[in-house]
Amino acid sequence: SVIGSIVNFGVHVELLWDRNVLLTADVAGATRDALRRGLVYDGELWRPGLGGPSLWLTGNIGGLITTLPSTGVADPRDGELRTVPSFEKARAQGHVLAAAVLDAVAAGRLLPVPGPRIGLYRQEVRVPVSNLPLVFGALFGILDRDLDWGFGATTTTEVGLFTLGDVWIASIPGELYPEIAIDGIVSPDGADLAIAPVEVPPLRDAMGGRVNFMVNLANDALGYIIPRSHWDAEPPWLGGSPEETYGEIVSAGPDTAPILHRALLDVFAAARAKVEGTAPPAREGAVP
Repeated sequence: SVIGSIVNFGVHVELLWDRNVLLTADVAGATRDALRRGLVYDGELWRPGLGGPSLWLTGNIGGLITTLPSTGVADPRDGELRTVPSFEKARAQGHVLAAAVLDAVAAGRLLPVPGPRIGLYRQEVRVPVSNLPLVFGALFGILDRDLDWGFGATTTTEVGLFTLGDVWIASIPGELYPEIAIDGIVSPDGADLAIAPVEVPPLRDAMGGRVNFMVNLANDALGYIIPRSHWDAEPPWLGGSPEETYGEIVSAGPDTAPILHRALLDVFAAARAKVEGTAPPAREGAVP
């Protein structure tokens, strides 16, 4: 029998968009309800669910990975596109995600985890905060954030990894640009720093699970985690855009991504060493 389920998907939970004044789980709630109870329309069950509680874990969403207000979502029952931000649109996308899981279960893709031993790994790191509005926000109590002072402001955060057998769940304390996870980092025209990508290898390639989850906003909220070679806080703007890029104003600074990337590689190496019964390899430049 099904004890419960976990779904990991990268999307801002905001399909009701900016006119919503309600407290709601949005698409995450719709997905969880559908996995637990089934796809329900007008009080009638259209497709059975799995049963048990369901846990939503937000995936990589840096760079505003989201369903835009104008983006249509086809409801799996009637195929009709829902384009207007609404509970109906959130339900449609939640049902699409749940249906994908239910299809996988129906196709026999549930696989046993041999020896499901639990592991927990974490590493604290210090991140420079060069974004002055965020520094002032912390100083004046607008943001609940402790800063330390030396050669500039820094803050302490952590990365982590939870393993259940060959299921790996990485915890990332902010909103990660997906290219740091799956490759594709570039050095675009207009970036402030003319450097090659430094967040290599891609994080997913360094993970050792058969199933690898990446959870954003896990244990902290450092804002966008932007590739250093992509950082653009000064004109000219990326790609010749007349407007400044959005992510930098909600990011701690250009050093955040390299620091967290190196720390996650260290955590993954420690987990691999534990599984293999070896010492983790020493790596030049590792964050203590």
